[in-house]
Amino acid sequence: MSLRGAAGIEAVERVLTALAPGRVLAWADPARLVVGPSGAFVVLPHGPDGPDAGARAAALAEATRSTLAEHLAWVPFIDAVVATAGDGHCGPGATAVPLDLLPVVLVEGPPVIDAATLTRIAALVDAGLVPPWRTWTTGGGAKIDLCDPPQNATPVS
Repeated sequence: MSLRGAAGIEAVERVLTALAPGRVLAWADPARLVVGPSGAFVVLPHGPDGPDAGARAAALAEATRSTLAEHLAWVPFIDAVVATAGDGHCGPGATAVPLDLLPVVLVEGPPVIDAATLTRIAALVDAGLVPPWRTWTTGGGAKIDLCDPPQNATPVS
């Protein structure tokens, strides 16, 4: 069984929208970018690509990290994750994670990304400077889970 097409994307989105606030969420179909205190992740639903999904997620993670490096002095490592229905293999380059364990993978662990970096990444995505990622909004146009800038943040130029 795989997370194919729109159903796979919707299943991943349900998991991501249930996460606690304080994360940058962005999209580039069919992938999702999640950046929070515990790390940065490119999440791709396992689908018809099968073993190629891992390579696609890994390439997107590396490209995202390279783009962020053009704008930030320190860039977090970006993990490539392929969400599966529990029995999928994603090939090399990414970690296959059953959908029910995806929230644990995305939020548990020590904080490695501070609030100021999250704010900068959110601003860069909002400004369209981290292609192909676009700010993820709800149906009503409200932004989801973007961090409020800390008091001592400096504007992104």
